[in-house]
Amino acid sequence: MSATPENPDVVVVGAGPVGLVAACELARRGVAVRIIDKLAEATDESRAIAIHARSLDMFDRMGIVDDLVATGVKSTSMRMLSGDHQLFQVEFGGVDSAFPYSLLTAQTETERVLTERLTQLGVEVDRGVELVELTQHTDVVQLSLRHADASIENVTTSWVVAADGAHSTVRHLVGTELQGSFKGERFILGDCDAEHEMDAESMYTIFSPKGTVIAMPMRDGRARLMAQIHDAPGTPLNLHPTQEDLQRILDDRVGGITITRSHWLTCFEVHHGQVPAYRHARVFLAGDAAHIHSPAGGQGMNTGMQDAFNLAWKLAAAVRGEGGQTLLDSYQTERHPIAENVITFSSNLTKAGTLHGGARVVRNALLHVVGNIPAVGDKLASIVEEIGVSL
Repeated sequence: MSATPENPDVVVVGAGPVGLVAACELARRGVAVRIIDKLAEATDESRAIAIHARSLDMFDRMGIVDDLVATGVKSTSMRMLSGDHQLFQVEFGGVDSAFPYSLLTAQTETERVLTERLTQLGVEVDRGVELVELTQHTDVVQLSLRHADASIENVTTSWVVAADGAHSTVRHLVGTELQGSFKGERFILGDCDAEHEMDAESMYTIFSPKGTVIAMPMRDGRARLMAQIHDAPGTPLNLHPTQEDLQRILDDRVGGITITRSHWLTCFEVHHGQVPAYRHARVFLAGDAAHIHSPAGGQGMNTGMQDAFNLAWKLAAAVRGEGGQTLLDSYQTERHPIAENVITFSSNLTKAGTLHGGARVVRNALLHVVGNIPAVGDKLASIVEEIGVSL
């Protein structure tokens, strides 16, 4: 390696899936990388669970796809329903991938597999370390890092990758912000053991006039259950919903799903937006630090990890002196439009679930018709599985 851990070529801020992919790919290419995270321990929350075909292609290139696939279940279709009436079933089997399915596995497992790979590459996540200051110069970036004991460490690096999530400190420090539609959408989410009659190999989007419900059967009788909620304006977000809260919504909108045990319950609010520029001199934004959107379609984590994969090989080339500014600028050129498309797709999918009256009737009829057109199903499968995305 060309630098010591105390003076790395690249500092990755954030050790979720996006940051871990970036660190793994940089380390695999011989770049001296340091990855920090302000959390003292990795999260024990399942969070994002769907890994689509393009991301599985990516993990195959990274050499860890078999380890990851062993942790979850393969979902081979997405079903769209109105009540108990199926409108449309999108089959993933025909997508152009060696992995024609979505893998459903807890984010904790994704992070575990990535962390183990990073350790094999000689890099450990530096936890309990928070970025507090960032100053850019012509050739380097100076960082001030605060440790758990409140001590401050000053680090000089050539490049910074911001993978520190929706409330990104790096995004704030470089002086940019998300731009987009900030009428927030609220969701209740649960990872639960549940009794149901859903196909174990399908993901479900269930349209109701009262809001969309997303259901994803997982391994060992567990299911990811998520529903859009409509609080009155000004109502504080309920960060600690109960199993009864979620069950009541399911009964009201879907029926046929009985929660027997809840492992993780939360409510969250999502705005749609992305930063105008992913690159700020020697700092690059990736994942939720760069773009946020509705969880409908399950593409957030996937898009972010693919950001990191795209960026890492370009930064490695720059560190080796084999790639110039044009190559680095191509990260913005290639990835910004992809996130824009994801925002459009996920927001439209969410809006489709709250139509009323005649608009709802037209939606149901349209989906029923296009569901019988193979080319439409193939196109939608490619969108969900992100097959058209270049890594």
